[in-house]
Amino acid sequence: MGTTLASLFFESCRRGPERPAMVYRSGHRMVTLTWEQCQRDVEAMANWFMSKGFQPGDRVALLCETRPEWLIADLAMQAIGLVSVPIYPTLTKRQIAYILGHAGARGLIVSHAKQLDKAMAVAGDLPDLTEVLLIEPIPVLEPTVTVTAWVDALELGTQLDKGFRAQRLVRMAAVEADSLCSIIYTSGTTGEPKGVMLSHANFVSNVDGIHKRCAITPHDTSLSFLHLSHVLERITSYAMIAAGATIGFAGSLDTLMYDLAAIRPTVMATVPRVLEKVHSRIREGLQHRTAVERRLWQWALAVGHQHYVDGGGDPVSLAIADRLVLKTIRSRFGGRLRFMVCGGAPMDRQIGAFFQTTGIVVGEGYGLTETSPVVSMNYPGHVKLGTVGPLLPGVRVRIADDGEVCVKGDNVMLGYYNDEDATRDAFDADGWFLTGDIGRMDDEGYLKITDRKKELIVLSNGKKVAPQQIESLLLASPFIEQVLVLGDDHPYLTALIVPDFTQVNPWAYERGLPLDRQALVKHVQVRQLLRDEMNRLTRDLAQFERIKQFTLLAAEWTIDSGEMTPTLKGRRKVILANNTHQVTAMYQKGETVGA
Repeated sequence: MGTTLASLFFESCRRGPERPAMVYRSGHRMVTLTWEQCQRDVEAMANWFMSKGFQPGDRVALLCETRPEWLIADLAMQAIGLVSVPIYPTLTKRQIAYILGHAGARGLIVSHAKQLDKAMAVAGDLPDLTEVLLIEPIPVLEPTVTVTAWVDALELGTQLDKGFRAQRLVRMAAVEADSLCSIIYTSGTTGEPKGVMLSHANFVSNVDGIHKRCAITPHDTSLSFLHLSHVLERITSYAMIAAGATIGFAGSLDTLMYDLAAIRPTVMATVPRVLEKVHSRIREGLQHRTAVERRLWQWALAVGHQHYVDGGGDPVSLAIADRLVLKTIRSRFGGRLRFMVCGGAPMDRQIGAFFQTTGIVVGEGYGLTETSPVVSMNYPGHVKLGTVGPLLPGVRVRIADDGEVCVKGDNVMLGYYNDEDATRDAFDADGWFLTGDIGRMDDEGYLKITDRKKELIVLSNGKKVAPQQIESLLLASPFIEQVLVLGDDHPYLTALIVPDFTQVNPWAYERGLPLDRQALVKHVQVRQLLRDEMNRLTRDLAQFERIKQFTLLAAEWTIDSGEMTPTLKGRRKVILANNTHQVTAMYQKGETVGA
């Protein structure tokens, strides 16, 4: 395996130039780019960067949704020693300005007019920014910096190939394994983001470990739908590139189910939120089936669980269950999916068990942007529900006295960009990276993450509570969409809960209740339903770990509202700030046992 990302890419181009490298939807048709075509575009884009005077180490930001141009631009940068700075397209103008300014970005690639408007609104305050590349051109521009259309840059880069080829090869040879590859600004749940510096060696070591676990081949196809700014999606794409496999691109999250059917992936990366929604839709669909059909599904899922989860069962029963039910569920993912890696947030054990029951392996993994990202992962043939799997080859983990997971390995970051204090604080005296997560290793070498160190709740009586564990239990309820457990410096725990209205509405309709969300969250019968669910799911917890008061909220927490990070983690401080009165009221009511 090569030592830089560009070497991985060009080796795959050499091995199979006519094989499909990227597949994406354009209007009503699917377009395929071969490895040879991708190589030409990457080389042309590298030529364009050089023609504009970009030097090794210059930072170029990507404010762009997941699409082929994102990877082509990124690979072109890696080939000539530039540093890519991905920016989530959902971020605000202020957040974008901070990242561009802090990174000192000289170039910026934007996808379309909406992103260009955000960039132009802040460009005047960014003296380092001199070039903007626009993928989807618009007719009239009055920019404060030079804006070039993507197609024009490709055309110019192709024309310049003879003059720049030798220089490009020299620049490629000068890029070393330890060269800075990318600065990724962590979204964070509080405060300004920090720029994580990752080298080529960081990424390549992670790709190598993934290949040793998952055996990706040129015959595999992935479906890329998470933001490529999300390092999990990015490392998945790099792993596909190294294998010479095919990367399919979803049009958006809204078109995901159509794209699954069209591209028919064999592997893909996902986050728990997506699996939860698919699971919820399947459960909702079952409510509209006949009693006989529901019993058939329950029987088939029980047979699948016995075979795929427990490792036993009757093969004849499995064949029947598979043909009648399980195959139908797998077809929703294109029918060829052999493995999904799930990360970015904790996955409820029941969700993983459900998909494994259908014959789809979901390997929950664990990692951070600072670890490039994978530290551990479940993988085909080695899935242990409730854990985040065994360590990736080349990664070492030590559990500190307070339970914190500490990591060493070639995948660990170089440090935080222009932030020596934060870099120093991120490592202990022996060079172990401090993840801030609490966990343990079991006897079989599987890692289990139990909570965030900084998010442990300390009750006023001194008892410590891991909210993530309780939240995971509550999310197992089909009636709960989102939950935040609270209690720091208070005598008991409370919770803010967003009901799953796809489940609550049918339940309410059967009972003649109003279907207006604001009315539902206040209705005594709905509150009793949720109270019963909480009591059922937390009955094995200690009394101090059980929820004593709760508030139902009508509006879902979203990225646009600022209450969720781009990786779909709740921003505790923002959610709390937006619900101050509700939280205060819960503690004024006093403790209610069993509620």
